Amino acid sequence: RRIFLLSFKVLLIIGVIGAFIFCAIAVFLLFDKNDSGFRYSFAAISPAAVFCCIASVYRGYFEGKKNMIPTAVSNVIEALAKLILGLTGAIVTMKLTDNPALASAAALIGIAIGTWGSAIYLKHCFKKYGNMPTPFSKDEKRFDKSLFAPFMALLIPVAISSLSVGVT
Repeated sequence: RRIFLLSFKVLLIIGVIGAFIFCAIAVFLLFDKNDSGFRYSFAAISPAAVFCCIASVYRGYFEGKKNMIPTAVSNVIEALAKLILGLTGAIVTMKLTDNPALASAAALIGIAIGTWGSAIYLKHCFKKYGNMPTPFSKDEKRFDKSLFAPFMALLIPVAISSLSVGVT
């Protein structure tokens, strides 16, 4: 339970930082003299960083409980949303605007929606089947320094690989 809370807090912070980085890149590209329009893509993908990190915590929890069903279903939800919404959005936007930058942003919005749907489904499964019947105590909610260093040694490479797979 303490590892779950620690990982949720840390990955949420990492996801928010990642989203701010994507938004900062989008703002920076506003001042691009060539105005390629790809700033919309960075803005569109920024929420996916947060949702991907949140989903990773829930997936790790269920995998630790040896229950791969929520992870598998969430991966299917995410993949279908990426395919259907991302591809449809890109095709429709390209036909309407003939602008590849906007079509790219529309495809990335499909990815962001897919990661959001996956995180929502996993949160629902956690509430329903999470095996945590009692609320967290004050001791469990406080920061545990002894878990932090080994946790970060595992978290950083796993989070980066998970984010790279989730965004592609």
